[in-house]
Amino acid sequence: MPIGRSSARAARRSLLLSLLLHSVAVVVLALLLQPAGTGPNRPLAIEASMVDPLPEPETLVVSESLIPPSAGELLSVDEDDRPSMAGQPTDFVSSELERPTGRAGTGSSETSRRGSGTGASFFGTVAYGDRFVYLVDISTSMDRGQGLSPGEGNRFARAMEELQSSIDRLSPAQSFYVILFNGETRRMFDDTAIFPKHLPATPENKRRLSDWLATIRTGEWTDPRAALKLGLTMRPSALFLLSDGEFNGQQQGLNGGLLNGNPSVSEVIERHNRVGTPIHTVAYEDKSSCRQMEQIARSTGGEYQFVAPHASVARPDPHRKGLDQEDLSNNRARYLLSRADVLESHGRWKQALAIYRRIERDFPQTTQAEAAAAKVRGLSSRELSSNP
Repeated sequence: MPIGRSSARAARRSLLLSLLLHSVAVVVLALLLQPAGTGPNRPLAIEASMVDPLPEPETLVVSESLIPPSAGELLSVDEDDRPSMAGQPTDFVSSELERPTGRAGTGSSETSRRGSGTGASFFGTVAYGDRFVYLVDISTSMDRGQGLSPGEGNRFARAMEELQSSIDRLSPAQSFYVILFNGETRRMFDDTAIFPKHLPATPENKRRLSDWLATIRTGEWTDPRAALKLGLTMRPSALFLLSDGEFNGQQQGLNGGLLNGNPSVSEVIERHNRVGTPIHTVAYEDKSSCRQMEQIARSTGGEYQFVAPHASVARPDPHRKGLDQEDLSNNRARYLLSRADVLESHGRWKQALAIYRRIERDFPQTTQAEAAAAKVRGLSSRELSSNP
């Protein structure tokens, strides 16, 4: 074979080999230099951005069915004021003050958020709301006080009649619970639940109440403390308390196990009225209970009345569907102002300040708003000095 032809073939083989090696090198280099994160499975990336913190909502303090209550409008409380019962929920709902409220002039009423019910009346005392607890004395003294005619019965019979009548006037959108007391406590329908619930005021439940009340008999002593504790932990819109005599449970040392000691009535209320429930009291045909019943109502923002023997019960107008919005606003603002004054008198001025501000904001057309504004001006300077 000629030498020239052999040299040409060798040169071509060298060129092909060089091209092959360079191609492999380019592919390898491309793989090494390929950007990370390409292809179908991209690596995860974390993005962070700075945002302004959300403003903290204004905290209202007390623990009140105010609007609903239910109960309704809840006021926050200090850690030391949390309920002590095992398993007791501490979210404070159904208060009340944490629920949104309608502003004056917007056409949004507190009643519309809580059902068609606008209140309840018991022996002429009208309470606002849609959840009610009734505490009624069934001590042996209730067997006294015969009515003007045989058909009227004694105190006990007349009280049971008015209790049934009050609940019969509730609408199915409202709810109720009844607790009877003497030296012991008897729950509605002999309920044994750890945390009893309100029942809707349906025709069936009203009939059941009538049947149950027919089984009730009076007993010795008058101790509302366990009943108050139970009723207040249910966080109703309002609580009605009726009794015809002085309370003697503390003197007799009754119900110590249920009360974690032997506290007074006022101590039980202070300890368990977490949502600021107004307690409307009825001193029934015996003036010996007037002073204490009036004090209970005043300290909780409720109304007090003495029902004289054989006094006719003030009935609401059957043609009136409910309190108008102006009446509701005035009643609500009056209760709130009373509650705030109580808190301030006990040194809880920050909680009182929150309620005064709420009155200014939600009830500007009421006479109580001006009084609340003056309180806000005074306490606001104190708040600034305590938070430099």
